[in-house]
Amino acid sequence: MENFVVAVSVLYFLHGRESQPDFLFPWLLYLLKHQNGNIRNAARRMIETELGPLTFHIRCPEYKHDESDIKKSNHILLSLYASLNKLLDDLWEPKYKRYKYVDSLPTGSYKTIQLILCRIHESCGEVYMERLRNKLIEN
Repeated sequence: MENFVVAVSVLYFLHGRESQPDFLFPWLLYLLKHQNGNIRNAARRMIETELGPLTFHIRCPEYKHDESDIKKSNHILLSLYASLNKLLDDLWEPKYKRYKYVDSLPTGSYKTIQLILCRIHESCGEVYMERLRNKLIEN
């Protein structure tokens, strides 16, 4: 299974980003809960790779962006953010409270998801992240 996920992570870059930018996200979210760290990290890398095109309109507002592409990206980012936070809630254990930094968390699904959320925060910026949090509260 590990070899399959790693192979898919290589082939994943060949898919049509414009037509289906998030077609593997449900499977990747499932893999983030896997016991094998190599499988979790392959899923994390695929998600983080997709953040580049999904956050381009946020990071480079000076470029002309198609409004429908922006809406699609915003919808995918909100959905991904909500799904990752739901996974964190499901995986939460009181022992995580004593860790101050994500890097010091014990290896596992919780840490992997936290690493992805850190990357989303880096890519989107504080203002956009606040908008995501507010949208989650509204829904």
